[in-house]
Formats: sequence, C-alpha cells, structure tokens
Amino acid sequence: MADFGLGSDLFDILDSLDYTNLVSKTKSVIELKTDYPYLIFERDDLVKVLNLCSKLIQSKSTSDLYNSITLVPVKNSKSLYFYVTNALSHFRYRTELLGDLTEILDEEISISISILQKIVRLMGDKVLIYKKDGYYFVRLIDGDLQIYIKPLASNLIFFPGEPVDKIGDLKLKDFGFIVNSILPLLDIKTNTNKICFFGDKVYFHSPYYYIESTIETPEIYLSYKDSEFISRLYKYYPDSFIQLFSVDTALQRLFIKLDNIEYEFINSKYNIPESILNTISSNLKPVEFAVDFEKFYRIINLATSLPHTQNIARLVYLGDNKLGLSILVDNIYSDFTVDIVETYVDKITNLDVKVRTDILKRLLVSLDNIDKLKISISELCITIEYDNIKAALMTYNV
Repeated sequence: MADFGLGSDLFDILDSLDYTNLVSKTKSVIELKTDYPYLIFERDDLVKVLNLCSKLIQSKSTSDLYNSITLVPVKNSKSLYFYVTNALSHFRYRTELLGDLTEILDEEISISISILQKIVRLMGDKVLIYKKDGYYFVRLIDGDLQIYIKPLASNLIFFPGEPVDKIGDLKLKDFGFIVNSILPLLDIKTNTNKICFFGDKVYFHSPYYYIESTIETPEIYLSYKDSEFISRLYKYYPDSFIQLFSVDTALQRLFIKLDNIEYEFINSKYNIPESILNTISSNLKPVEFAVDFEKFYRIINLATSLPHTQNIARLVYLGDNKLGLSILVDNIYSDFTVDIVETYVDKITNLDVKVRTDILKRLLVSLDNIDKLKISISELCITIEYDNIKAALMTYNV
C-alpha cells in the first residue's frame, strides 16, 4: 500500500486504487458523544458520494456551490441528503442519520470538497459534525477539527426540474458496460463528443475513433462528465436497474433514479453526420482473426513509452498466421511478430496499414478482461470487436 500524505488528492487516489480497501484499513471507532447539535452518519456514505461525483465536482471552481457537498437534513426525520451540482448536472443521495432525533443539527451546511478530500480518511467509521458557539467541528480519529461552513445562496436550486414521465428502465450491466467501455475514448478537455444512444443503436465518434453497438434505450446523449458518473454507478451497482424519467424544464433533461440516488442532466441532441456513419460503417468488416491480447498490448505499450517514440506502428499480414507489428522510434522501425491464434474468414486481408500507437493504446486500455483481440483491417480503419461492441481506429496516412 502506498503512503498517502495529507497533500494527496483524493480523486487521484480514487482513479488509481481500490478506495474501498484504503478505507477499510483506516476505519476507527470514534467517540460520538457531544453536548451540541450534531449530524452523525456512516463514513461509507460520504466515500460513495465522493467517488460517484469525483468528476462531476468542479474542485477548482471559484463558485462555492460547484466545489462543495451540501448536507441537508430533513426536518422531523432521520433522512439526510447529500447534494452536488456543477450547474449542468445535479446529484442527490439519501442516507439515514444516526443518534437522537431531538439533538440533530437542523441546518443545511455546505462543505468544501478540498477539505473533505483531505480529512475523509482521518474520520472514524461514523462521521460526527456538530455546531458549538456558532462554529462547526468535525470529529477525526485524533481530535476535533474546526471547519468552515459555506453560506448557501437564498435562491439556491439544486434540481431545476422534477421527474414527470417514466420513459424506461435500463440494466446497468448492459448500459453501464457500454458507457464504461467507451469512456476512455471521450475527449476530456473539450467535452464536446458524446456517447449517443438512438433507441436501438449506440454511436460514438471522434477524429480517431468510431464505436457502435446495439442496445434498446430511449434517446440519451452523454457528455464526458455524465458518462463518468454512469461508469462509476455501474461499478457500484452492476446488477441493478436505473429508472429514467423526462423532466419538465425548458432544456431537454433526463432524470435517473436508483434506490437512494438521483441524478439529473442535460440531454441535448447530438447528431453524428450521416456522411461519417455511412463512410465508416461501410468499412467495418467482419472479424478476420484474433491475436493474444497481452502480447499485442505489450508491444503497443512499449511503443508509447520509449524515449523518442514517434507513436506510429505498422500492421502487416505476413501470411502463415503471422501478423507483423513494427514500431517507429527515432525514424527506425523495430519489427515484431504476433501469432494469429484464431481465424474467422477463408482469406485474411493483405494490407499494410499504419496507426497511431498512443491512440490505439487508449482503445486497448478500455477493454476489460479479454484474452483474444479480435481484429479486421481495411484501408480506412482497424476494427476491434469485443462483446457487443465494434470499435474502429482510423488508420494513419503520411
């Protein structure tokens, strides 16, 4: 286990480790007694909210609202809501308060993400927040820390609309799997490309990739941040169903509900040009052969990590069930051979094509738990098939 100092960023940890293991190793029982109004809840709930919303939150925003988690206790109830929003998407999570109902801190409080990400691993298995003499404190395993509670705007609206009509149920095992597979290929910086669900087809395209699959869904258009949320939801609840509702607002929005979780986001239509669909779809050939995934990935990974790499590889069918794979470093090609372990056609296409290795690696990283990489090649693209997904990587012409 790595040593995480107080300066570590929680979300970097979440992206690189199984955070559940990190939490379980640091769980401690804290003293929950206090003479002041308080909120007590399970730390696991806070961890789950941070994990689900780690990409939704705008941690560097100057707005108090967009870099905070707001805790809202329900009056005369033991229900506690966590709210997170970035103006475009809105998240709500319900849990149960612990302790005496008459002693509950009956206030809406908003806590900075930057504070929570530093102290969450220093909390006990229960979280205690209390108010004393106008100041707020959170109990840690080593003592009580005074924290700044951000004032909430009087016109604060977390959810711009409420669900109106139910439009479907989706199993995360299918819907979430597709989103999780395509997610690494989305453009994080521009947030323009979207995963498009068109009723019975799924499409995604960018300058380098084209993805298509089949699944029965309503029309859904997922941005990068919304895709991240669905991906994380899928990892928590792979066998669950999410309910989809339309929302009564001026903008097209969708409302997702799963047990104690609610999520609302803009569902603006995103049209993939017909010319792209027709051109690329016609070049998606049936699978021709399969190679050992681990060996193929090792070579591509090497090509992206060597000093002075030019991130270019040539793929050539050599005959006799051999695939030639050459990587370009310092203007010199190094040749490797990969065995074709299975064929699906009578004659494999005899082409010599080039691809960007850094782009190909992103696609390979998105594949999960596969032994054989199923491939077909055309002059326009290399197509990889896995489960119910066809992924095309554009060839590189120089």
